[in-house]
Amino acid sequence: MISTVCLGQDTGAPEHPPATAHDPEAGWSLRLPPRWREVAPEVLERINRLAESLAPGSSLRYTHAFTTDEAGLLVSPYVLVQVVEAPLRSATFEDVEFMLRSGVIQTGVDQAISQSEGAGRSASAGGVVLDRQRGVATFDLDVEQATGERTRARIWMFLAADRIIQLNGYDHAESFDRSVEDLERLAAAFRFEPGRGFRPAEAPRAGSGAPWGILSAVGLGVIGALVVVMIRRRTHMPRR
Repeated sequence: MISTVCLGQDTGAPEHPPATAHDPEAGWSLRLPPRWREVAPEVLERINRLAESLAPGSSLRYTHAFTTDEAGLLVSPYVLVQVVEAPLRSATFEDVEFMLRSGVIQTGVDQAISQSEGAGRSASAGGVVLDRQRGVATFDLDVEQATGERTRARIWMFLAADRIIQLNGYDHAESFDRSVEDLERLAAAFRFEPGRGFRPAEAPRAGSGAPWGILSAVGLGVIGALVVVMIRRRTHMPRR
């Protein structure tokens, strides 16, 4: 089942974005799988306005959004990308693993739901897997909307020296298992530019500030699961 929300104008002749997404400022790129494309800037701006309404005062924004719809509509499954400042230059892999398993992720999930203006009823995070070779932490989210609908997400936190590049892949709970292979393929294509990825410190030093960054990153990951439902509620568009 596909939920479609019209965020852009359907011109009848959609432009196909490049097969590769690139963020030179954050220092990453990825090759999109077949059928996937990047949404138009005005579509991304509307997503960010909705996210901001769910997290007032937050400076966090999604920098990219990917969808499978040729006409520029936001459909499930979809992927939102965010960049979060999280100084990790002084951290070891052991530090990162401890932070991820210390309850900070579920804390971020709970905070996001409590601030969601009633759009989210509950959410839970699965166990975290840290891939040291790629420098990425992965976990799943299960979010229940206020409408009773459930959205599942797979979250990839790609670690860098001074930030986290987070890919959030979403779909309806009932179709997530069918779409997760496509989401995994997209995340597997993620690459940092040379010298931009995580380099673990030889020994830990105090004051990394990373827990705040992880907490914020998780919160925006939850909010991304609520965006489509919020748009439907505000435009009175039924799920299709």
